[in-house]
Amino acid sequence: IYRFARMADDLADEGDLSPHQRLNALSHCRKQLESIQSGRVEAMNGSGSHEAHSADPIFEPLARIVEQYQLPLDLFFDLLSAFEQDVTQQRWADDASISDYCRRSANPIGRLMLALVGINGIEHLNQSDAICTALQRINFLQDLGLDWKRGRLYLPLNELQAFGLREADIDLAVRGTHRPSPALLKLLAQEHHKAYALLRKGFPLCQKIPGRLGLEITATVAGGIQILNRIESLNFDTTRTRPVLGVRDWLIIG
Repeated sequence: IYRFARMADDLADEGDLSPHQRLNALSHCRKQLESIQSGRVEAMNGSGSHEAHSADPIFEPLARIVEQYQLPLDLFFDLLSAFEQDVTQQRWADDASISDYCRRSANPIGRLMLALVGINGIEHLNQSDAICTALQRINFLQDLGLDWKRGRLYLPLNELQAFGLREADIDLAVRGTHRPSPALLKLLAQEHHKAYALLRKGFPLCQKIPGRLGLEITATVAGGIQILNRIESLNFDTTRTRPVLGVRDWLIIG
């Protein structure tokens, strides 16, 4: 599962491929998923790029895992649709569109992990979704400056407008030409609070999942909270600083 997600994400983001090449490579991944869905994993047709050929060994073992654990293939298609969207879309009109992106880019991973241990209760799934969406939104805050330099902005455009902000305000802050305006910091604080509220909503899942997976979920949530604390200590300004966890943070989490 990780190899599939990592490979598809890299096809959308890494290297020097053109958007057309990226979409072609992701289209091949979609065809392979469709082959798993129909019970027939296709071999490479020989017309793909080197990047596409390197993905070939992933799908046969993935097909076995999907069959063994009866994993919902629609979750893999959701992931793929988010990666395809990464190639073609760099702006988000409102919070609902960002939430939908998180539903497809992050939530499937949590649901697949639960499926591996046979957990499919609606309450568990909703709590997993809350955690995964929160972590994705935290990543948006962490990578605000980096994403901006890549041409992407994961802040709702209608909320920028509501705070009286323009994209130029973000550009000036990321470049260090001007300090972030109070309005921009308020918007980032609002996004921070949304992520924190989602983590709190999902936290009860940590106490319901036994064994190693439960411990990993708990550590992941604790890590997310520590990143949020770091962001708050920066007065929510991640335009030029990417907060990460250090040894001391992991000691606290442990």
